[in-house]
Amino acid sequence: MKNKVYLVTFKPTSHRTAEENLGLQYLAAVLEKEGYKAEIRDAWLDETLSQDSIFSEIESEKENILFVATSSYMLNNKTTCDFISNLSRQNINVVAGGYG
Repeated sequence: MKNKVYLVTFKPTSHRTAEENLGLQYLAAVLEKEGYKAEIRDAWLDETLSQDSIFSEIESEKENILFVATSSYMLNNKTTCDFISNLSRQNINVVAGGYG
């Protein structure tokens, strides 16, 4: 049974300091309450995460993944759209949200 959900956001090109994405935290809490395993990959808070590393992790787990949700700002839209394109080519379901 597919019971894992990845919640992903990328670092925007900005002068702003990193900030926690509370939307992803709220979604994770609700998903876990309903019995799903939520994995947050916040590349704004963890600069060691790259688009490629997150994609590789998801690709290796895709048989367990129900969907991948992305949260986008205007300043990371291109990265997010490229990421979604890669997921779509692997037939991985995507939900997109955020300010962007």
